[in-house]
Amino acid sequence: MDTTTLPSPYSSLDELQSAHAARLQRAAERAREILAAHQPAPVWAAPPPPASQPAPTVPAFEAIELDDGCSIDEPAWLEFLAGVLHRHLMTPLMLHGTPPPDATLWVVIDGNSAAVEQPWDRTLSSLDHLIEASEYPVRPVLLAPPGAAPPPSSVAQLAQRGWPQIARLEELTGTMTGTDLALFLRPGDEVRAELHMALKFFAAFTAPLTVIDMYLRDDGRIMPVLLHAADPVHGMAVDYCMGRYALRGDTLAELLSGPDVDVHGLIGAAWRHPSVAAAGRHISIPLLCINETGASVQRAKLALARGTAATPTAPTAEAVSVVICTKNATHLLRQLMPRLLDNPQVAEVIIVANGPDNPLAILYLDELSRDTRVRIVCYDQPFNFSAQCNLGARLANCDHLLFLNDDMAPVTEDWLARMLDTLHGAGAGRCIVGPLLLYPDQRVQHAGMFMGFNNVAGHTQRFAGMMGPEPNFMLFAPRQVACLTGAALLMSKATFVALNGFDPLLATYLQDVDLSLRALHSGVRLVCETRAILFHMESVSVKPGLARPHIGRLRGNEHAYFAARWGASVYEDRWTNSLIDRNHESFRRLKV
Repeated sequence: MDTTTLPSPYSSLDELQSAHAARLQRAAERAREILAAHQPAPVWAAPPPPASQPAPTVPAFEAIELDDGCSIDEPAWLEFLAGVLHRHLMTPLMLHGTPPPDATLWVVIDGNSAAVEQPWDRTLSSLDHLIEASEYPVRPVLLAPPGAAPPPSSVAQLAQRGWPQIARLEELTGTMTGTDLALFLRPGDEVRAELHMALKFFAAFTAPLTVIDMYLRDDGRIMPVLLHAADPVHGMAVDYCMGRYALRGDTLAELLSGPDVDVHGLIGAAWRHPSVAAAGRHISIPLLCINETGASVQRAKLALARGTAATPTAPTAEAVSVVICTKNATHLLRQLMPRLLDNPQVAEVIIVANGPDNPLAILYLDELSRDTRVRIVCYDQPFNFSAQCNLGARLANCDHLLFLNDDMAPVTEDWLARMLDTLHGAGAGRCIVGPLLLYPDQRVQHAGMFMGFNNVAGHTQRFAGMMGPEPNFMLFAPRQVACLTGAALLMSKATFVALNGFDPLLATYLQDVDLSLRALHSGVRLVCETRAILFHMESVSVKPGLARPHIGRLRGNEHAYFAARWGASVYEDRWTNSLIDRNHESFRRLKV
């Protein structure tokens, strides 16, 4: 068998383990010293209110649990929302008063989507309350292009209020100033009166684009629509704010000056705008009750899935080096390797074999080594996932690296082409891409990761079904995340080298979280490309080895080292909604 062998510098396993434990201890002590010398600024804490202003009473609902339909009864929701408003808007405003903007809020009701049965009265009534409550001018406008037929009674009510009707958005930009804000709604939507305070407090008037959390009523129950962030990667793939967003006047005018941009293509053009990509804003308080249903969102998700299936991404001429770490996973490799070698974008597969002792595994590795695109590297040391991956990367000849566990099975034919396309679309030199991973029963195993779960990181919507009731598109379009699993990672070799690869002091645990954090702190985007789908048996090939007592002790040391390095930053996550309780991977528990 044509192999490469890496000799061990240690005479025994005990000697190596002792040396490794000593290195971990020294590294942890050094990390603690660095942290002590460079303590970050303390997390902001609101000062107590002045004696003349008694602190408001905190609402009773601190957390809610959504049911299997991702819904909750309306009284409980309103109580919870009162707590959110109290903590995240009213109290900060009381303590740090924000002056009203010297600008106008234009509320654009898209009459093109109007129908007689739409509950216009709710929209008009809620806007009346908003106008009455606002400290700055609020001017609703009906956008009714030629051919649109809003209900005559609603048109009459608009005219009675003195609210104008326009046929084209250019008519609005001729009236707006560059610092005004245009909020786009649809007939039947309702706005909460607190919206005017949120827009000024979260500085929406200075942002090119602002997205706002929402909720919808469905059969008398409430379904929260909590957006993960202002994310151009997600926004360019799907209208995940469902046509409800706010644009600053100068941004709107610039977008409309482009070719063939109308109200329906406006949000896509906005996400592609450079200023939006750099400074889009997200208000994580549900202030819009939108006129949608759970069924309408499901139809949109299904249409998106059909479009993805109907337009597969064609392979490019780019070559990828695949790095796989394995031991005795004969049958797992047998299901994976043919799919890799049939993929025109896979130039080589580097298999780092960690001392295989199963005759069938050795026989299959020998069989694979006869293919000129496969290289078997013998790693005759105790299991160290980081060191094995780094070794494979050093031997790779291509400009792109794909780290892949041996317990994978591709589902979609264009999975690798999708990942490469996303890698370059998000910036190949500054991006790492991971796919959507499913359990064999088709439930979600990995759709990106979020920080803070179990004081480390968790899997977003773990165990959810692909067509679950969640009113979002997180499983159907790529989006930015705070962390990716090391089970499947695509990046340029230059990016991997610049990040110094995986940390070999994290031999069995947390090396993917550590790499993700180092990437984010270096300005590298992490993107979960959910249109690239693979089955994942989740560590089935290494779990027997992880049960050994010395591995448990080693993992404890590695966690201490990781915690000393990252400290409280493991709780920082700008790509997960702040109302999600991060102690639950289901994303169905919300907290104030």
